Amino acid sequence: MNQTIQKGIIVGLVLAFFQASVSVALLKWAWNKKFFYTVWGVSTLARFVFFGFIAFVVYQFTSLDLVATLISLAIATMLFLIVEVRLFLTPKK
Repeated sequence: MNQTIQKGIIVGLVLAFFQASVSVALLKWAWNKKFFYTVWGVSTLARFVFFGFIAFVVYQFTSLDLVATLISLAIATMLFLIVEVRLFLTPKK
């Protein structure tokens, strides 16, 4: 596999993990507050903005493979969002 593809995949996964960690920390902080759903919505919107920013930076300033970076970032972000929903938004029995 090409070195730029490998590095792009790794960077995408690391960035997705970073943004998921920040989001989980914010959700944990806002758990019993009135504005929990606002925090969740803003953190989800921030991920889209972050995704666009990363696409711009990778395309303009790095030699990473853009497609590999963005696909790994998108897939990992989707999986982390599913985990967040299961952890925070699924009713507890």
